[in-house]
Amino acid sequence: DITAGARYFEDERKFSIVSYGFPFDDATETFDSINPRFNVSYRPAEDKLFYFNMAKGFRSGIVNNPGAVSVAIAAGFPDPGVVESDELWSYEIGTKMTLLDGALSLQAALYRVDWQDQQFQVVLGGLGMIVNTGDSKLEGVEMALDWATPVDGLTIGLSANVNSSEFDDVNPAMTVVNPAYANGVQLPTIPESTASLTADYVAPIGKGGLDLLAGASYAYRDSQGDPSVGAVYLETDEYESIDLYVGIASERWEATLFAKNVTDEDTSISRNSTLFGAQYPRQIGLRVKTNF
Repeated sequence: DITAGARYFEDERKFSIVSYGFPFDDATETFDSINPRFNVSYRPAEDKLFYFNMAKGFRSGIVNNPGAVSVAIAAGFPDPGVVESDELWSYEIGTKMTLLDGALSLQAALYRVDWQDQQFQVVLGGLGMIVNTGDSKLEGVEMALDWATPVDGLTIGLSANVNSSEFDDVNPAMTVVNPAYANGVQLPTIPESTASLTADYVAPIGKGGLDLLAGASYAYRDSQGDPSVGAVYLETDEYESIDLYVGIASERWEATLFAKNVTDEDTSISRNSTLFGAQYPRQIGLRVKTNF
Protein backbone atom coordinates (compact mmCIF):
# COMPACT_ATOMS: atom_id res chain seq x y z
CA ASP A 1 0.00 0.00 0.00
CA ILE A 2 1.14 3.53 -0.75
CA THR A 3 -0.29 6.60 0.96
CA ALA A 4 0.64 10.20 0.22
CA GLY A 5 -0.80 13.51 1.32
CA ALA A 6 -0.07 17.04 2.45
CA ARG A 7 -1.42 19.68 4.81
CA TYR A 8 -1.22 23.43 4.45
CA PHE A 9 -0.91 25.64 7.53
CA GLU A 10 -1.27 29.39 7.76
CA ASP A 11 -0.95 31.11 11.12
CA GLU A 12 -1.13 34.83 11.87
CA ARG A 13 0.52 35.98 15.10
CA LYS A 14 0.14 39.41 16.67
CA PHE A 15 1.97 40.88 19.67
CA SER A 16 0.73 44.06 21.35
CA ILE A 17 1.91 46.08 24.34
CA VAL A 18 -0.78 48.02 26.15
CA SER A 19 0.00 50.72 28.73
CA TYR A 20 -2.71 52.54 30.66
CA GLY A 21 -5.27 51.15 28.25
CA PHE A 22 -3.55 52.44 25.11
CA PRO A 23 -1.58 50.25 22.67
CA PHE A 24 1.77 51.78 21.79
CA ASP A 25 3.66 48.98 20.11
CA ASP A 26 2.54 45.96 18.14
CA ALA A 27 3.78 43.56 15.48
CA THR A 28 2.02 41.11 13.18
CA GLU A 29 3.51 38.23 11.23
CA THR A 30 2.07 35.39 9.16
CA PHE A 31 3.68 31.94 9.02
CA ASP A 32 2.75 29.19 6.57
CA SER A 33 3.95 25.76 5.58
CA ILE A 34 3.10 22.83 3.30
CA ASN A 35 3.70 19.58 5.18
CA PRO A 36 3.77 16.39 3.06
CA ARG A 37 3.53 12.84 4.37
CA PHE A 38 4.41 9.59 2.58
CA ASN A 39 3.90 5.98 3.66
CA VAL A 40 4.66 2.63 2.06
CA SER A 41 3.56 -0.59 3.75
CA TYR A 42 3.89 -4.25 2.83
CA ARG A 43 2.06 -7.14 4.48
CA PRO A 44 3.48 -10.53 3.38
CA ALA A 45 1.14 -12.29 5.81
CA GLU A 46 -1.84 -11.32 7.95
CA ASP A 47 0.31 -11.16 11.08
CA LYS A 48 3.34 -9.34 9.58
CA LEU A 49 3.69 -5.74 8.46
CA PHE A 50 6.69 -3.80 7.15
CA TYR A 51 6.50 -0.05 6.59
CA PHE A 52 8.33 3.19 5.74
CA ASN A 53 7.15 6.64 6.85
CA MET A 54 8.43 10.06 5.81
CA ALA A 55 6.82 13.28 7.02
CA LYS A 56 7.47 16.96 7.57
CA GLY A 57 6.58 18.72 10.81
CA PHE A 58 6.11 22.45 11.35
CA ARG A 59 5.92 24.76 14.35
CA SER A 60 4.72 28.29 13.80
CA GLY A 61 7.02 31.23 14.45
CA ILE A 62 6.68 33.72 17.29
CA VAL A 63 6.66 37.49 17.69
CA ASN A 64 8.84 38.38 20.68
CA ASN A 65 8.35 41.14 23.21
CA PRO A 66 9.89 44.25 21.58
CA GLY A 67 11.34 45.21 24.96
CA ALA A 68 13.49 42.06 24.98
CA VAL A 69 14.65 42.32 21.38
CA SER A 70 17.21 45.09 21.98
CA VAL A 71 18.75 43.07 24.83
CA ALA A 72 19.10 40.04 22.55
CA ILE A 73 20.68 42.08 19.74
CA ALA A 74 23.22 43.51 22.20
CA ALA A 75 24.08 39.91 23.21
CA GLY A 76 24.92 39.02 19.60
CA PHE A 77 21.69 37.42 18.43
CA PRO A 78 20.31 38.22 15.00
CA ASP A 79 17.23 40.41 15.36
CA PRO A 80 14.80 38.05 17.17
CA GLY A 81 11.78 40.35 16.87
CA VAL A 82 10.23 37.72 14.64
CA VAL A 83 11.29 34.13 15.33
CA GLU A 84 11.16 32.01 12.20
CA SER A 85 9.21 28.77 12.08
CA ASP A 86 11.16 25.62 12.83
CA GLU A 87 10.55 22.44 10.88
CA LEU A 88 11.66 18.85 10.84
CA TRP A 89 11.68 15.86 8.55
CA SER A 90 11.20 12.45 10.13
CA TYR A 91 12.00 9.09 8.56
CA GLU A 92 11.05 5.70 9.99
CA ILE A 93 11.36 2.14 8.72
CA GLY A 94 10.03 -0.68 10.83
CA THR A 95 7.93 -3.77 11.35
CA LYS A 96 4.98 -4.98 13.41
CA MET A 97 4.32 -8.70 13.70
CA THR A 98 3.02 -11.52 15.86
CA LEU A 99 4.84 -14.81 16.34
CA LEU A 100 4.38 -18.09 18.22
CA ASP A 101 0.74 -18.46 17.13
CA GLY A 102 -0.06 -14.96 18.33
CA ALA A 103 1.59 -15.30 21.74
CA LEU A 104 4.44 -12.92 20.91
CA SER A 105 3.90 -9.38 19.63
CA LEU A 106 6.93 -7.51 18.25
CA GLN A 107 7.42 -3.93 17.08
CA ALA A 108 10.77 -2.53 15.91
CA ALA A 109 11.85 0.57 14.02
CA LEU A 110 14.83 2.60 12.86
CA TYR A 111 14.26 6.35 12.74
CA ARG A 112 15.93 9.64 11.89
CA VAL A 113 14.86 13.25 12.52
CA ASP A 114 16.41 16.32 10.87
CA TRP A 115 15.37 19.52 12.67
CA GLN A 116 16.06 23.02 11.32
CA ASP A 117 15.94 26.43 13.04
CA GLN A 118 14.94 24.97 16.41
CA GLN A 119 13.15 27.30 18.77
CA PHE A 120 14.41 27.44 22.37
CA GLN A 121 13.96 29.86 25.22
CA VAL A 122 16.76 32.13 26.37
CA VAL A 123 16.81 34.51 29.35
CA LEU A 124 18.75 37.78 28.97
CA GLY A 125 18.68 40.63 31.46
CA GLY A 126 15.85 38.91 33.30
CA LEU A 127 13.72 38.86 30.13
CA GLY A 128 12.69 35.60 28.53
CA MET A 129 12.30 35.17 24.79
CA ILE A 130 12.29 32.52 22.10
CA VAL A 131 15.12 32.41 19.55
CA ASN A 132 16.11 30.23 16.61
CA THR A 133 18.99 28.24 18.09
CA GLY A 134 20.21 26.15 15.13
CA ASP A 135 19.82 22.70 13.62
CA SER A 136 20.01 19.19 15.04
CA LYS A 137 19.69 15.55 14.07
CA LEU A 138 18.46 12.46 15.90
CA GLU A 139 18.97 8.82 14.89
CA GLY A 140 17.90 5.76 16.79
CA VAL A 141 16.34 2.32 17.06
CA GLU A 142 13.41 1.25 19.25
CA MET A 143 11.61 -1.98 19.95
CA ALA A 144 8.72 -3.31 22.02
CA LEU A 145 7.83 -6.91 22.81
CA ASP A 146 4.84 -8.48 24.58
CA TRP A 147 4.85 -12.20 25.33
CA ALA A 148 1.98 -14.28 26.65
CA THR A 149 4.18 -16.99 28.14
CA PRO A 150 3.34 -20.70 28.34
CA VAL A 151 2.61 -20.13 32.03
CA ASP A 152 -1.12 -19.41 32.24
CA GLY A 153 -1.75 -15.78 33.21
CA LEU A 154 1.88 -14.63 32.95
CA THR A 155 2.67 -11.84 30.48
CA ILE A 156 6.11 -10.30 29.99
CA GLY A 157 6.79 -6.97 28.28
CA LEU A 158 10.06 -5.45 27.14
CA SER A 159 10.77 -2.10 25.46
CA ALA A 160 13.99 -0.25 24.68
CA ASN A 161 15.28 2.75 22.78
CA VAL A 162 18.86 3.66 21.81
CA ASN A 163 19.63 6.88 19.97
CA SER A 164 22.24 9.46 19.08
CA SER A 165 21.37 13.16 18.94
CA GLU A 166 23.40 16.35 18.58
CA PHE A 167 23.19 20.02 17.74
CA ASP A 168 24.61 21.36 14.49
CA ASP A 169 25.10 24.90 13.16
CA VAL A 170 24.18 26.50 16.50
CA ASN A 171 24.10 30.29 16.81
CA PRO A 172 27.39 31.12 18.66
CA ALA A 173 25.59 33.71 20.79
CA MET A 174 23.32 30.97 22.13
CA THR A 175 26.32 28.84 23.09
CA VAL A 176 27.81 31.75 25.07
CA VAL A 177 24.55 32.24 26.96
CA ASN A 178 24.04 28.53 27.56
CA PRO A 179 26.69 25.89 26.68
CA ALA A 180 23.96 23.22 26.68
CA TYR A 181 23.28 24.51 23.16
CA ALA A 182 26.52 23.91 21.23
CA ASN A 183 27.62 22.03 18.13
CA GLY A 184 28.04 18.33 18.85
CA VAL A 185 26.24 18.46 22.23
CA GLN A 186 23.50 15.92 22.95
CA LEU A 187 20.00 17.40 22.70
CA PRO A 188 18.57 18.36 26.10
CA THR A 189 16.00 16.08 27.76
CA ILE A 190 16.75 13.24 25.30
CA PRO A 191 18.59 10.33 27.01
CA GLU A 192 20.75 8.12 24.80
CA SER A 193 18.98 4.98 26.00
CA THR A 194 15.87 3.88 27.88
CA ALA A 195 14.52 0.44 28.74
CA SER A 196 11.68 -1.18 30.66
CA LEU A 197 10.80 -4.73 31.65
CA THR A 198 7.44 -5.79 33.07
CA ALA A 199 5.91 -9.03 34.31
CA ASP A 200 2.20 -9.36 35.13
CA TYR A 201 0.42 -12.43 36.49
CA VAL A 202 -3.30 -13.13 36.85
CA ALA A 203 -4.70 -16.39 38.25
CA PRO A 204 -8.16 -17.40 39.53
CA ILE A 205 -8.58 -18.07 43.26
CA GLY A 206 -10.95 -20.95 43.85
CA LYS A 207 -14.48 -20.67 42.44
CA GLY A 208 -15.56 -17.42 44.06
CA GLY A 209 -14.91 -15.23 41.05
CA LEU A 210 -11.74 -13.74 42.52
CA ASP A 211 -8.38 -13.33 40.79
CA LEU A 212 -4.90 -13.05 42.21
CA LEU A 213 -2.90 -10.16 40.70
CA ALA A 214 0.86 -9.82 40.93
CA GLY A 215 3.53 -8.02 38.99
CA ALA A 216 6.90 -6.33 38.85
CA SER A 217 8.48 -3.71 36.62
CA TYR A 218 11.93 -2.28 36.03
CA ALA A 219 12.64 1.05 34.31
CA TYR A 220 15.95 2.55 33.21
CA ARG A 221 16.81 5.94 31.76
CA ASP A 222 20.30 7.05 30.76
CA SER A 223 21.69 10.41 31.87
CA GLN A 224 20.54 13.44 29.92
CA GLY A 225 21.44 17.08 29.57
CA ASP A 226 18.90 19.53 30.91
CA PRO A 227 18.60 23.12 29.68
CA SER A 228 19.58 25.81 32.14
CA VAL A 229 19.00 29.54 32.27
CA GLY A 230 22.62 30.12 33.32
CA ALA A 231 25.95 29.66 31.57
CA VAL A 232 26.43 26.08 32.77
CA TYR A 233 25.84 22.65 31.25
CA LEU A 234 24.10 20.22 33.59
CA GLU A 235 23.36 16.49 33.33
CA THR A 236 21.00 14.32 35.32
CA ASP A 237 22.09 10.95 36.69
CA GLU A 238 21.15 7.57 35.30
CA TYR A 239 17.72 6.58 36.54
CA GLU A 240 16.56 3.14 37.72
CA SER A 241 13.37 2.09 39.45
CA ILE A 242 11.77 -1.19 40.51
CA ASP A 243 8.04 -1.41 41.28
CA LEU A 244 6.05 -4.34 42.72
CA TYR A 245 2.38 -5.07 43.34
CA VAL A 246 0.11 -7.87 44.55
CA GLY A 247 -3.65 -7.83 44.93
CA ILE A 248 -7.07 -9.44 44.63
CA ALA A 249 -9.78 -8.50 42.14
CA SER A 250 -13.35 -9.37 41.27
CA GLU A 251 -15.62 -8.05 38.53
CA ARG A 252 -16.73 -5.16 40.80
CA TRP A 253 -13.69 -4.25 42.88
CA GLU A 254 -9.91 -4.50 43.18
CA ALA A 255 -7.51 -4.12 46.13
CA THR A 256 -3.78 -3.89 45.45
CA LEU A 257 -0.78 -3.54 47.75
CA PHE A 258 2.02 -1.75 45.89
CA ALA A 259 5.60 -0.64 46.38
CA LYS A 260 7.27 1.92 44.08
CA ASN A 261 11.02 2.57 43.87
CA VAL A 262 11.59 -0.48 46.04
CA THR A 263 15.35 0.08 46.33
CA ASP A 264 14.78 3.71 47.41
CA GLU A 265 16.98 5.27 44.69
CA ASP A 266 17.45 9.04 45.03
CA THR A 267 19.16 10.06 41.78
CA SER A 268 18.40 13.32 39.99
CA ILE A 269 15.83 13.04 37.21
CA SER A 270 15.75 16.73 36.24
CA ARG A 271 17.82 19.80 37.04
CA ASN A 272 18.76 23.28 35.97
CA SER A 273 20.83 26.08 37.47
CA THR A 274 18.29 26.73 40.24
CA LEU A 275 16.25 23.54 40.70
CA PHE A 276 16.98 19.86 41.34
CA GLY A 277 14.36 17.16 40.82
CA ALA A 278 14.94 13.79 42.49
CA GLN A 279 13.12 10.49 42.28
CA TYR A 280 10.24 10.01 44.65
CA PRO A 281 11.47 8.00 47.65
CA ARG A 282 10.19 4.49 48.24
CA GLN A 283 6.39 4.45 48.36
CA ILE A 284 4.29 1.66 49.86
CA GLY A 285 0.52 1.81 49.80
CA LEU A 286 -2.84 0.18 49.27
CA ARG A 287 -4.98 1.01 46.25
CA VAL A 288 -8.68 0.17 46.24
CA LYS A 289 -11.06 0.77 43.33
CA THR A 290 -14.53 -0.26 42.33
CA ASN A 291 -16.45 -0.42 39.07
CA PHE A 292 -19.97 0.98 38.80
